[in-house]
Amino acid sequence: MPLSDAEAAARVRPFSYEHKPGNTVANHTRPTSSHLTYYYGANYWGACEWRRDRVTGDFTGTTDEIIQWGAHKWALDEDVLRAVAHKESTWRQWFHGDIYSGHSYGTMQVKASVHLRTRQIPPWC
Repeated sequence: MPLSDAEAAARVRPFSYEHKPGNTVANHTRPTSSHLTYYYGANYWGACEWRRDRVTGDFTGTTDEIIQWGAHKWALDEDVLRAVAHKESTWRQWFHGDIYSGHSYGTMQVKASVHLRTRQIPPWC
């Protein structure tokens, strides 16, 4: 069962250092209410629209702590998320991927053409 932001944060184990120092600014930036309003306005939510307001970005910490928080919040295995982040970007928030196009962004490589408006959110991409 997915948890609230606060419940997920309470389960995060502190991590003493940042694996990727280049992630520090992104990891300590929360989206503004206008960023979230813009992101929520995308028309791709479909059957998952009930989850839209749960996307908050309301946590900061090291890359590992953020992965833990996301795993707990969405009821996912944190080691699976770590493995995906390693495979997709080697844990780099600023990474732009895709063979040939460069239209996937961030640690988990969210594809802008699939998830409209992700290119503008977050502002550090």
